[in-house]
Amino acid sequence: NVPRGTLLFGRKKLLNELLIRGSNALGIPLSDHQLLQFMEYYAFLLFWNKSVNLTTITGEEEVAQKHFIDSLAYTKAFPLGYLNLKFLDIGSGAGFPGVPLKIAFPYLDISLMEPSFKRTSFLHLLNSKLNLNVRIIEKKAEVWLEEERETFDIMMMRAVGHIDSFVNKILGYLNRNGRMIISSGPRPFDFKNNGQRRIETFSYTLPFTTIQRSLLIIHRD
Repeated sequence: NVPRGTLLFGRKKLLNELLIRGSNALGIPLSDHQLLQFMEYYAFLLFWNKSVNLTTITGEEEVAQKHFIDSLAYTKAFPLGYLNLKFLDIGSGAGFPGVPLKIAFPYLDISLMEPSFKRTSFLHLLNSKLNLNVRIIEKKAEVWLEEERETFDIMMMRAVGHIDSFVNKILGYLNRNGRMIISSGPRPFDFKNNGQRRIETFSYTLPFTTIQRSLLIIHRD
C-alpha cells in the first residue's frame, strides 16, 4: 500500500512545490508533516467550498500563493519573540491567515474569530481533522471583546472597506506594546489615524509572483 501522504503529494504536486519554494523564501521551511497538513487543508477546503461560500480562489497555484503563502507573509510584520505572544485572527473566514500560521508554528497561541456559523462549522471540523488545537470564536470582534474584555498581543485581519472606525473600537484590547496587522493589495490603506498612533506600512511582493501586498501595522503604544 502507498502511504496516504505520498498520494496527496503526487496529486497536488504544483501546490506542494509552490509551498516549499514560497515558505523557504520567507525563511519558514516546512516539514513533510506540515506540507501534508497543507495538502489536507486544501482538499478539505475544496470539498466544503462546494456547499459553503468559503473562497472564490480554488486553483492550486492561486491557493498556494494567495492564501497559504500570503498568510505566512504576515510574519514580516511580527515582532521578535512572537512565538510567545497571543494572537487573534479577526474575520478568519476559511482560516486565513490563522490556520496556515498555526500549521507552520504549531505552538502559536492563536484564536480564530468568525461570525458566520457555516464558516465556523468548517473551522471546527478542520481544527479536529488537522489536530491544530486552535480556539474558534463565533462572534463579531467588537461585540465579543467588549463582553469578554480579553486582550491580545497581536490582532490580524484582511482589509475590508473603511477600517478606521472598527480599528479604533478594538485597539484598546491589545496588550501593552501590542499591534494590529492589516493586509491589503497594492492600493494605499484607507485609515484615518485620528488617535495619532504609531503606524508603519510594509509593502512587498509575494515570493515568485508579481502579486503586490501591503501590511499596515498599528501600534497600541
